[in-house]
Amino acid sequence: SDPEPSLAHTAKDLVLAMGLQSMQLNVKAFLYISLIICGLDLLLWIFMKRPEPLKQAYIIGLNSGIIISLIILVRLSVLLTRYSRAIFISGLVIGLIFSLVMTWSSVKLHMARHQRIREFELGFIFGILVLLTLTFLRLSVFAQYRPETTRLTLIFSLSSMAVAVIINRIRHYALLYGGFGPVLLDKLIVVSLLAAGIFFSSGSVKRYKLVSRTLSRTESFHRAGLAGRNLQAMPNVILIVWDTVRRDHLSLYNYERKTTPFLDGMAADAVVFERAYSIAPNTVPSHAGIFTGLYSSQNNCHYENPRLAPDLTTLAEMMRERGYLTLGITNNPALNHFNGFSQGFDLYKINYEFGNFTGDTIYLAFVDFFFPESRRDSGATETRRIYQNWLWAAKKTGQPFFLFINYMEAHQPYPRTKRAFHFFQNREQAYRIYEHKGLFWDYFMCAGGVSESTRSSIIKWYDGAIFYLDFKLFQLCEYLETMELTDNTILIVTSDHGESFGEHDIFGHMVGLYEHSLAVPLVISWPGHLQPMRTSRITSLRELPEIITSLVDNQPVRQLSDPCPDCAIFAENYRPLYYISKLKKTCRSKDFSRLDRRQKAVLLADYKFIWDSRGEHQFFALSTDPAESRNLFPSRDENLRRMQKKMADFMLARRAAVAPSSGELDHEDLEALKALGYMR
Repeated sequence: SDPEPSLAHTAKDLVLAMGLQSMQLNVKAFLYISLIICGLDLLLWIFMKRPEPLKQAYIIGLNSGIIISLIILVRLSVLLTRYSRAIFISGLVIGLIFSLVMTWSSVKLHMARHQRIREFELGFIFGILVLLTLTFLRLSVFAQYRPETTRLTLIFSLSSMAVAVIINRIRHYALLYGGFGPVLLDKLIVVSLLAAGIFFSSGSVKRYKLVSRTLSRTESFHRAGLAGRNLQAMPNVILIVWDTVRRDHLSLYNYERKTTPFLDGMAADAVVFERAYSIAPNTVPSHAGIFTGLYSSQNNCHYENPRLAPDLTTLAEMMRERGYLTLGITNNPALNHFNGFSQGFDLYKINYEFGNFTGDTIYLAFVDFFFPESRRDSGATETRRIYQNWLWAAKKTGQPFFLFINYMEAHQPYPRTKRAFHFFQNREQAYRIYEHKGLFWDYFMCAGGVSESTRSSIIKWYDGAIFYLDFKLFQLCEYLETMELTDNTILIVTSDHGESFGEHDIFGHMVGLYEHSLAVPLVISWPGHLQPMRTSRITSLRELPEIITSLVDNQPVRQLSDPCPDCAIFAENYRPLYYISKLKKTCRSKDFSRLDRRQKAVLLADYKFIWDSRGEHQFFALSTDPAESRNLFPSRDENLRRMQKKMADFMLARRAAVAPSSGELDHEDLEALKALGYMR
């Protein structure tokens, strides 16, 4: 069948799904603001006992201040990357101060009749300058560079300023109005420009243009990819990454607490990988491995260089080549456009990102008042609204979709929802204690330890966060059932890395290649198509692109048919330079040697060998020492020699790496190969 109608339908429906709700809210909000301003102006004009010219100066000054206060309010929330009552109150206070200043300036300028600069011009120009300055800060400080949206913002800002000046000049010299006509004209100009300016610089309108352009550009590309394929038979794919969830804290993997009751039930009809591992103990390199199928030393994306090279082929691009509509939602701002993680996605949403548009502030105020639960998690509630809109629109297109979602609820700071305190004995008390508190590992890394009672409370909260994520998974599956998408959707649940609670003196997940940092859950569900099973095959998350493409291409999945007892997988950790620099500013201790190092690990059967750039190598027998408490290095064990050879072969294989910038061995790798006896 001809895919043209469905693809033409795609742009319209996806745009409406993304923007209609917030667009309507913006229009209503700014219409109300305009009416309120007009009403206040009319009351001031009627009841203020001042000469008409002075009365007009007061009103224009107040309006100018209101405009600036609104701009400051929304831009303040952008700059601080969130909306809260404190920000709202701060914005109102600043706005009040500016209103008084602008009123004073307006009256002074009115009294100085020889000056040609008018009050309205001054106020609006100053507001535009504030807008442009903060836009510049967004681009330079937070690196949220999007040529399309930036150009639209700048063009509209400058155009608004020019139109305002021109109209004001015309009004100033037109002596055709009497009574309070000039004031009403001023008010009409002010509120119209205010409503139009914030509306058109809001994310909704820009997204409408950008999504239309994106889909129109990729339409022919999609058609080429769909040639010879049966669209209706191709499965949808949803890849869910629970950020920072370690495998041994899921009841699915025999954890003592029932943290994942829904996932446990879902897994009965799914494939469960009992030995899945991340390629790194932190977010950026782990996701880079999931997206490219390459280790960090191959794609050269890690915490010493946290950007994906544009010449790499990502999982989203692989899916798009197969005719998939590619959608991405991340609640982790590290997975941003600047770092290259949106590559290959038709639509990519960074929830609560730096650079939220002005319209989002009104929406967040609305959500905060009516749905306070959504402001107590790390984006899961808002994510639900987004994917519901997207999936509803995607289904209408007739195209299969690939949806990637990153959830941050198990990442600090933990959510402050009641479900997150599920494992506390007194849940209400815990909720009251922690409702307004965040939790960050920097303190414990600086202090060098944590009391057992504090550690116990942290783990309960962490387990509750996983319990909350499990509930969000239930909501997603319930929606898929409602949309009749379950039977033809491959659902994958995994994590990017684990979390450390003081094991090996590590707090958090920036360093360490131990089990608590690397061992992650991996569940693949496709009812009626995949034989339910639990496999003990050792599997790396970098194999996900191969697994997914094999499934959608209806090819055998090697990881499900070949137990491969001799297969080895690797993990790498580069220096977390930003984290070290941050701790140096906050910690009294200046010894960061445990962080300032590179490590590489090889896992083979039940053994793990960790190479360390500081020479502190480790060798563990996981079958007898799952906690990795007994370092067997050095040893004459034949397994160690096998693993050292695997490590050397892995390092030498970098010469054939895909990313050009990683093709040469660096000094530390050369020294490692010499120490392993493979180079002189």
